[in-house]
Amino acid sequence: MRSFAAAGLIGMASASYDQMDFKFIQHSAKFGLSWNSIEEYEFRKNIFANMDAFIEQHNATKDTWTAAHNKLSTWTQDELAKIRSRNRQQPDPTKFITPTHVHTSNQSFPTSWDWIS
Repeated sequence: MRSFAAAGLIGMASASYDQMDFKFIQHSAKFGLSWNSIEEYEFRKNIFANMDAFIEQHNATKDTWTAAHNKLSTWTQDELAKIRSRNRQQPDPTKFITPTHVHTSNQSFPTSWDWIS
């Protein structure tokens, strides 16, 4: 796999490539990513380009926070959804506390309470 990335870098150095290719290669190197085929490389680069466009658009708004690439910038929405739900634990219904006394609407409650005595 790494040989494909290295061959891609050598091939791209001699071929004409655009700024997105350069950014994607830098991103892949920074996060140690490699691709099994040209098709996967192009597929992941397309996801990266879409994320890059979102990041550039957001950061141009001068909002109170900035966006940046991370190791997930080449993941599909399905891949991201799997890791978002993987660690989510469902509540155990047997551990819910059942009230022992329920107030009904016909009960009267004091209008004041002396917390000192």
